Amino acid sequence: MERKTENKDRREFLRGVGRTTALAAAAVVAAILAVRSSRAGRRQDETCSNLGICRGCGEISHCHLPQAISARTAVSAKVAATKR
Repeated sequence: MERKTENKDRREFLRGVGRTTALAAAAVVAAILAVRSSRAGRRQDETCSNLGICRGCGEISHCHLPQAISARTAVSAKVAATKR
């Protein structure tokens, strides 16, 4: 009889570990999605502090406005062309 009780306890333990692992994984996924969502919201609300002139702007390295992305791409292409 003790053997059956021991197996049952082991099964319950493994079920508990499985449930806890699944819950922790779901919490991590929810946290990641929440952080991504909040970052996306900030990017949409971002406004230009330099009247849309990206050249020489100190914020260009972390700006997510389309003009800044385009300017960074153009600058990196120009740098790559001069290295050849």
